[in-house]
Amino acid sequence: MNMVDALTIAHLAGALWMAAGAGTLTLITFAGGRATDRFALRFSAKLQRLSVLAAIVPGSLVAVAFGSWLASELEYSFGGAWISISYLLWVAFLGIATGVVSPRARLLEQLAAQADAAGGPPTGHVDRVTTIAVVALDVLLLLFIYLMATRPGA
Repeated sequence: MNMVDALTIAHLAGALWMAAGAGTLTLITFAGGRATDRFALRFSAKLQRLSVLAAIVPGSLVAVAFGSWLASELEYSFGGAWISISYLLWVAFLGIATGVVSPRARLLEQLAAQADAAGGPPTGHVDRVTTIAVVALDVLLLLFIYLMATRPGA
């Protein structure tokens, strides 16, 4: 196995780790959004944060680190449109995951805990902002796959 093969495997492993986190986040968001029990809401919010912090963030960091190294080894131009767009999408992807989804999940978790403490009736809660953010993450992930698979203009 040469260096390019090893870097490709590491890059793909990071990408799969990131994609698994995004897929899990999507399932949790859409399944948990229908919950009416406070415990289920709290649990789904915890799982959302865990998906971001344990899969999306580290997976995307591994993917970009080894992907950048791979591009350097293959002597791709970092000024190429597909690479520049990929980096821009990566920043947007991490920004949405860590700046929108994770904080909103933490807020939902706190609201459910406060409702538990107050002893009020269970209420359903659909966080449309989080749902839209998760869909945006999925769209960005599909764009990553397209850019990495086709390398338009390379």
